[in-house]
Amino acid sequence: PAEQSKPKKAEPEKPKPKALEKPKPVKKLKEPKAEKGEPALQKASESAEAKAASHAAAEQAPKRKSITAMLVSLVEKHKRYPKAARRAGMEGVVLVEFTVDSSGKVTGASVIKKSGNGPLDSASQELSNRIIGTAFNVPNAGMKIQVPIRYSLD
Repeated sequence: PAEQSKPKKAEPEKPKPKALEKPKPVKKLKEPKAEKGEPALQKASESAEAKAASHAAAEQAPKRKSITAMLVSLVEKHKRYPKAARRAGMEGVVLVEFTVDSSGKVTGASVIKKSGNGPLDSASQELSNRIIGTAFNVPNAGMKIQVPIRYSLD
């Protein structure tokens, strides 16, 4: 009888430890060299101008928030929901842009995005016209502020 050969168990090969790759050095970007004859003070003055601009913007931010808050409050106080629109179940948002001069006075207003419902758009235009001339007495650099006027039946 022929001998049957027993299958040998194959031993799994042990994974060889990989050689750790060294991280590649990161190349540093070279800064452009100053041209000859360029004053060294120019960089300092640019930095001072940038700081002054950011400082002015930082001062304007609270004023802008303050004027915006007062403007939104005024809009909400004087907003009137047209009766015809209320009866018809109309709702919508009208975006109005107000122009405020450097003394804090509202000098202009215009509807920049209509709701699509005529009575609501007309009421918003009338409201914005009534607000023109209001003075908030907050000195600023002059700005344009967009205020959404929401008409909701809730």
